[in-house]
Amino acid sequence: DIHDENLPLDEIRRRIRDDHIADAEVTIVLIGPCTWQRKHVDWEISASTLRAILSRIAAQDRAASVYEVRTAIGEQTKTFREAANLFGCTAPFGAVAGQGSLVLHVDKARIWDLTEWLRARGATSITIGELAYVLDGSSEDFASVYKALGI
Repeated sequence: DIHDENLPLDEIRRRIRDDHIADAEVTIVLIGPCTWQRKHVDWEISASTLRAILSRIAAQDRAASVYEVRTAIGEQTKTFREAANLFGCTAPFGAVAGQGSLVLHVDKARIWDLTEWLRARGATSITIGELAYVLDGSSEDFASVYKALGI
């Protein structure tokens, strides 16, 4: 709870959003006889719902910009580090030292450069897939959206 009555409304909303709602996966609203009297309850519900919607949009947007590449290649850690430096790849599930399958996310514009590079390094099989959602936290800063909406 925020007990300082002298705080500006923007600061109260920022604290509720950033300190209490930002990491929430679920919003539970307990309704009682005095709920209607709570000063910020309507805003808390709206902010939580907005965050869920924005998270889904961000996940779809991120998925639309990358391909998922899977390959069987040795020296995964070394391969990932070099690919990250050369092509801006990420390894969403980590790169495990040794032999096996490596999963990379790469911007769509870099896909063919990456696959050719992997083949030159001895990749035995490469698959490329489109993704529906990527929930990696990379686009979870909605401060500019909140500011534009005045919340």
